[in-house]
Amino acid sequence: MGEPTIYVELDQAKFQAAVRELAETPGGIERAITRAVNDVAEMARTQVVRYVTGEINLPAGQVRTRNTKLARARRGQSEAMVNVMGYRVPITPKHFGARKGRRGGTYQIRRGGGRTFVPGSFLQTMPKTGHRGLFKRRGQPRLPIAALRGPSVPHVLEGVQEFAGGAFEQLMSEKLQERFDAHVGLMLEKKG
Repeated sequence: MGEPTIYVELDQAKFQAAVRELAETPGGIERAITRAVNDVAEMARTQVVRYVTGEINLPAGQVRTRNTKLARARRGQSEAMVNVMGYRVPITPKHFGARKGRRGGTYQIRRGGGRTFVPGSFLQTMPKTGHRGLFKRRGQPRLPIAALRGPSVPHVLEGVQEFAGGAFEQLMSEKLQERFDAHVGLMLEKKG
């Protein structure tokens, strides 16, 4: 399965006008593009985090630090990349509200959704790592046990409607144009 790629572009007429205005500023157009691209990449990352945390019960800080990686644009390379990665997240009391009942455990993955009951599951803290999660026995009466897991962040993102049909790409293109115009304006103000 290929990774989804979003391409954003500037309006060519406005870009050519900015090139003419910043012709006397050394490296001005390149700085404006790089800064605008980095601003939009940060915005895209923030939107990804908001969409994911709006769908499932994960803290935004975890999604931002563990599940997204931002490769910023720099001089000579005017492209940025927001990489969404991840693994199936363990079901814990902290993340998915795992609880122990008399006959099994429950958890809630979707915000506003119902709780899921897993018969025979239990909350346990692992002695060596300190990881506390919802577990279920596999086969034998005692061991081995397996941690129950929720969805991965990329899988959740695939189901979000805001990314379908190019709406997100259009929004980011508009934001890129706004940020580029703002950075060009700032450079022209500095120039005097």
